[in-house]
Amino acid sequence: MTILLAPAVQAAGDTAYDRFLGAYVVEKSPGVTAVRYGAVAQADHAALEDWIGDQAASGPPDDRDAAFAWWVNLYNAVTLDVVLDNYPVASIRDIRFGLGIRPGPWREDLVTVNGEEMSLDDIEHGTLRENWDEPRVHFAVNCASIGCPALLPEPFAAATLDARLDAATRAFVNSGRAVMVEDGDLILSSIFDWYGGDFGGSDAAILDWLRPYADGETAAMLDGRTKIDGYAYDWSLNEAD
Repeated sequence: MTILLAPAVQAAGDTAYDRFLGAYVVEKSPGVTAVRYGAVAQADHAALEDWIGDQAASGPPDDRDAAFAWWVNLYNAVTLDVVLDNYPVASIRDIRFGLGIRPGPWREDLVTVNGEEMSLDDIEHGTLRENWDEPRVHFAVNCASIGCPALLPEPFAAATLDARLDAATRAFVNSGRAVMVEDGDLILSSIFDWYGGDFGGSDAAILDWLRPYADGETAAMLDGRTKIDGYAYDWSLNEAD
């Protein structure tokens, strides 16, 4: 298993978040990463929490690309933090708050940005999806699950945002988790069911959205298809040894 290193400038340690990703995110297969949660040092977890606090206190930048990257990085860092706070868990859905009725931490207020308490859902749906018409956001935010698009080993940044979003999307589409054929049926990641409207809504529109990102075997699986037969998602924790 190969540790994915961040670019050289980040390997030198720009922030605690850069260092955390560089140290603990590993590649399991092309387009699939996992996190060495069990190996995270207490000091590194504390540093990550401090970074989240500093970011939340300062708030997002004014530039739209920089703000988009900032919110994605905050979402992913808070997700790492809440998993570590509750580790070991078999799935992020096993994390409960309050009466423990709802699975997962997504609706719990976990971070205060400029004085406003926010949940992960507030960041993803109430901020990113609300203010940017960008379906590729679904391949940038990470929900700490095997079925989720990969957590990248370096933060998002404004200067490379479009290229990074394209690369993340292409990696997921061709990872074997986004497009599958089982007994002749075309099965897509449940992301395209939960957020189908972001990709055009209909089966035909979703498939047309996917095709420009599909390579090789994935492109062949989509060739001539007009109907999605089902959806699948693996909620197991994206944990590496």
